Amino acid sequence: MFILCCTFLISGTNSCSNQSQSNKENQIAQAKTDSRLLKYTTGVRSFLEDSKGNIWFGSDKEGVCLLHNG
Repeated sequence: MFILCCTFLISGTNSCSNQSQSNKENQIAQAKTDSRLLKYTTGVRSFLEDSKGNIWFGSDKEGVCLLHNG
């Protein structure tokens, strides 16, 4: 029983550290993105992430903008 509890605790700790790393990566990616690059005057109407991880923004009467993954 002791071994089972230790195994559970170790795997739970590892899972939490992976989530922390993922959160740090997301914060770095957001810091690199500058909203001034999206030069819409009427605002963003919709957005979509495609299968390659690219983000597409759509505006009202001003076309679309592609934010490449990475």
